[in-house]
Amino acid sequence: MKKLLFGILFIGFTNLMCSQNLIKESLLEELAIANTITKSLNSNYLKEVNSKDTPIKVIKLENIVARYDIKEANVYINKVSYYDVVFKESSCEIIAKYNNSGELISTIETFEDIKLPFQLSYQISKHYPGWNFISNTHIINYTQENGVKKTYEVELKNGKTIKFLEFEVEGSEKNNYIASN
Repeated sequence: MKKLLFGILFIGFTNLMCSQNLIKESLLEELAIANTITKSLNSNYLKEVNSKDTPIKVIKLENIVARYDIKEANVYINKVSYYDVVFKESSCEIIAKYNNSGELISTIETFEDIKLPFQLSYQISKHYPGWNFISNTHIINYTQENGVKKTYEVELKNGKTIKFLEFEVEGSEKNNYIASN
């Protein structure tokens, strides 16, 4: 009886370990796909907006925007100069402007309640000990001419007191966060 019970437990744990490996493998495959930058018409956009701290959810939506081919859309007419296309997924939204050649001209991107970069959350926690993070919004404005501007709006709460903070991202490599309010 003990051997039977031990055998059943062993088989049960083995199945759990196998399923965890499958989940891990599928997540790694999604990461590889999300981080792949193909040579497309809008690959420069991806290079500008992505950084090492960009959440997977954001990378996936930005990849969809970069790979979108306006020429394949039912509404495409070569005589129209610009097309505004809205991409939405849960609390993420990107409004993209394409020209009639399919080039991405500009984007206005809004991502609500995403994981903040470690350096930024550490900086905030250090300056506001005892405060709780309530919500955040990450805004990215991209144009072909001016490049990218990234900001984070963070809402903190301590008791009944609520504080709103805004940070601009300075530099693409170091991700320095400058308080702008």
